[in-house]
Amino acid sequence: MSQDIGHLAGRDERTAPWSPWMREWTTTQRPVEWLVRAPSAGQIRVTASAQRAGLHRHEADLA
Repeated sequence: MSQDIGHLAGRDERTAPWSPWMREWTTTQRPVEWLVRAPSAGQIRVTASAQRAGLHRHEADLA
């Protein structure tokens, strides 16, 4: 199963450090939440990937 959360702004749009006279930066983060249903015991693995940002995996033991 996968979910596309769209494009997140990077530093490329930032022409200068923050300044009250420049346009506001857009956020570089987006909250994402999932509800995982699994047997009462076992292990789950979550993988997040992006073409330029790479890959992050997390495993958790269910008790």
